[in-house]
Amino acid sequence: MSTAYISLVSEAELALAAAAQRLAKSRQILKDFLAEHADQVPAPELRESWERERDVLETEVDEAQRVFRKCQEDLAELKETRCRIISRLR
Repeated sequence: MSTAYISLVSEAELALAAAAQRLAKSRQILKDFLAEHADQVPAPELRESWERERDVLETEVDEAQRVFRKCQEDLAELKETRCRIISRLR
């Protein structure tokens, strides 16, 4: 296996780990926010602010999920390419 390929796989694995960490962290932040405000009825002037903050947190979770899925796909593609190359060499 070439050094370049091993490097690509290592980078893809690190990117996947970082994406998983980002996703877990963003989910936890959203969960904490929702738990913190679950039993509260905000004053009208705060409701809009809370809704905006929740929207931002939900958007971050969505983006983190998208990046995580992309990293999974990239790593799977690298591994699939490796399998194809090995099968051709045999």
